[in-house]
Amino acid sequence: MELWDTYNACIKTEAHMLQLSANLILCGFMVTASVFDIKQRRIPNKLVVTGLIAAFLLTAAQSLLARDLSPALQAVFGLLAGGLPLAAVVLLTKDGMGMGDMKLMAMAGAFLGWQRALAALAIGVLAGGAFALILILLKKKTLRAEIPFGPFLAVGVIVAAFFGGWIIGILAAMYSLPRY
Repeated sequence: MELWDTYNACIKTEAHMLQLSANLILCGFMVTASVFDIKQRRIPNKLVVTGLIAAFLLTAAQSLLARDLSPALQAVFGLLAGGLPLAAVVLLTKDGMGMGDMKLMAMAGAFLGWQRALAALAIGVLAGGAFALILILLKKKTLRAEIPFGPFLAVGVIVAAFFGGWIIGILAAMYSLPRY
């Protein structure tokens, strides 16, 4: 009976259970995308489209449970916040990043909402940049070398999915920002 009590304490409402389910599903998509990116240097469109469908179905369920449209709006703004910055990188740089990374981050943003999507993007960029810098300093790669970026985005997304609220709260307090 103790395990069941612990489970009930962790998941008090349907909304929390739905959010946990969404985060775990998102983790599955991100790990799968990372494997594809490492092995094949591409992220399949079918994976991203399936993830988008799952994100919007889960968001619709959250909106219905809450009787509020804000989860649906968060998904749309998250899709834009996750995808548009990388779309700019894809369009402004020649071979700097693939479209798969941009589509993957847009899909993740639909799960996360705009604030967590931006946090995920920042964490992913920092993780990927640090890894690339270490490889360059160790002379394992050159500045022109291609490194799959999907796994680093996945790290950022997974961290933001489970700790994004906490990270955003700390940043909001540090910089006196409003929290939405």
